[in-house]
Amino acid sequence: IDWAGSLGFKIVQLLPINEIGGDNSPYNAISAVALEPTTLHLAPDSPRDLTQGEFDEVAAEFDTHPGHVKDRIAAIQNGWSGLFTQLIAEAQALGKLRADEDPLELAFELNAYLLMGNTGFVLHDDPAYLHRARAAVARRLEQHPA
Repeated sequence: IDWAGSLGFKIVQLLPINEIGGDNSPYNAISAVALEPTTLHLAPDSPRDLTQGEFDEVAAEFDTHPGHVKDRIAAIQNGWSGLFTQLIAEAQALGKLRADEDPLELAFELNAYLLMGNTGFVLHDDPAYLHRARAAVARRLEQHPA
């Protein structure tokens, strides 16, 4: 609005931005609270105030709803899992982790600890869940040093 005012506009028309139904009308939203997901860039820190915990909470809520938001969240989570697996393989190549450890399995297990820690923290506002997750990851990595 400030930008429009700086250009001399006296009136700004704001249209609803909603996930649209089959008729593609923004006035016939399928949800009173959902934004049109194709216009969003969702990632931790984007928008700037979106924390990792909030992102994970939304991801958990939308994972049962088909559509653009679920697809975008799935892509982000797949990217995270792929990066995690890649970093484990690189640590194996450097001799930091045992070479006989399956990188996909280890990534899955470590990610499970992190997700449970974050879920507990978000639901109960208790940092003890994060400490438990950190300790579980450390124990798991200590089980199979190079």
